[in-house]
Amino acid sequence: MLEVIDLHVRYGAINALRGATLSVERGELVAVVGPNGAGKSTLLMTIAGAVSSARGEIRFLGREIGRSSPEERVRQGIALVPERRRIFTSLTVAENLRIGMSARRDRAGAIRQRDELLTMFPILGERYASPAGQLSGGEQQQLAIARSLLTKPELLLVDEPSLGLAPRLVAQVLGTLVELRDQGTTILLVEQNALKALAVANRAYVLNRGEIREHRATSESGTAASLFDTYFGLPASPRPEGQP
Repeated sequence: MLEVIDLHVRYGAINALRGATLSVERGELVAVVGPNGAGKSTLLMTIAGAVSSARGEIRFLGREIGRSSPEERVRQGIALVPERRRIFTSLTVAENLRIGMSARRDRAGAIRQRDELLTMFPILGERYASPAGQLSGGEQQQLAIARSLLTKPELLLVDEPSLGLAPRLVAQVLGTLVELRDQGTTILLVEQNALKALAVANRAYVLNRGEIREHRATSESGTAASLFDTYFGLPASPRPEGQP
């Protein structure tokens, strides 16, 4: 579904991404993990069209979209749940959801999906007429995900959903992403909490200093140890016997 090929992004003299290459197949939940400043959010923002690349290709459903506007990418089927959620706190839950529905031409279908999402996220139904700023962090994350899903995406980009959340809420939000994947939504997840990401993803990439350093299926033996070595900038090597 998605191919990112030799992607380079610069902020002035800073090389935020240096030749990043990855892919996402339909129906997968793929995680990108790495330390702060690795370029994870830049990667998603570039795929979504909010940041311009200096070089490289972004192919979505077989088409090169690297010069498409963010609005065109939404229409083509890409939705971003941004870092720190970025909902409109002064607007009601209902108004935030209507923003997600605004790009839809199938009004009846959008309303049906909104009602399904209110069932999936019952707190949003309970707080439907309340300002979104009154929601907790985890509830705001649910609203951000629901708003993005209302654009009817083929691919959902999710940036640091666990940021600032209590452990119980992290488990709830990541469980929601697994449920969406199991229902057919393709997801590219950026997450600093590598253990949590590996627990829910089909495959994982390690991004460090703007470069993809390793890629493994999470079902492979030794994946966690190998990815953690790469995450912390260490050479991947066998663990001594008896060590995890």
